Formats: sequence, C-alpha cells, structure tokens
Amino acid sequence: MTSVVAGVHVLDSLVPYGCCEKFSRATFTLSIHRNPLYYIIRVVVPSSLLAFLSVFTYLLQPNRTERLAIGFKVFQLYGMCDNLLSRLLVIKYINYIKKGV
Repeated sequence: MTSVVAGVHVLDSLVPYGCCEKFSRATFTLSIHRNPLYYIIRVVVPSSLLAFLSVFTYLLQPNRTERLAIGFKVFQLYGMCDNLLSRLLVIKYINYIKKGV
C-alpha cells in the first residue's frame, strides 16, 4: 500500500453567520503518510535509467546509424513507461478506494 491514514482529528464549533444565527461547523483533519520507496522504485528509477540512455546517444559518433535508432528507442521507452506508470498508479488508487479506508 502506498499511503496510510495515520490519524483523524475532528473539531466541532459554532460559527455565527448573518445577524444572529449560529451554525455548527465540523472540521476534519486527516494525517496521511506515504511510502516513498514505492514512488522511487516505480517512477524515479525508470526515469533515471531512460535519462541515462538518452545522454548515452550523444556519446556515439555522429555518423553512426545506431545513434538515431537508440534515440528513437529511448523515445518509445519514455512513452511506454509513462503509459504503464499512469495505468499502474490509477489501478492502485482504485483498488485502495474499493477496500475502504
């Protein structure tokens, strides 16, 4: 699980509105703690590896045809990684909501 509800604080107060009426107001405060390791493994590491690959293409000689092929493959990997990560994060979030907090 990527996020955990650590605590809930409820504050009830009477607030005057208008000339003389008072209405009840409830303020809910949620404390949520995230697991940063999940985001590091799923987002930061693949992005760092792809950035390294894109820099690696500039180290190849300009007249080599592999330079263009590697650049195109890195561009494809960026799109696939972005698509995959967005789907994974949405599925995790939907499953988290279905479980109920």
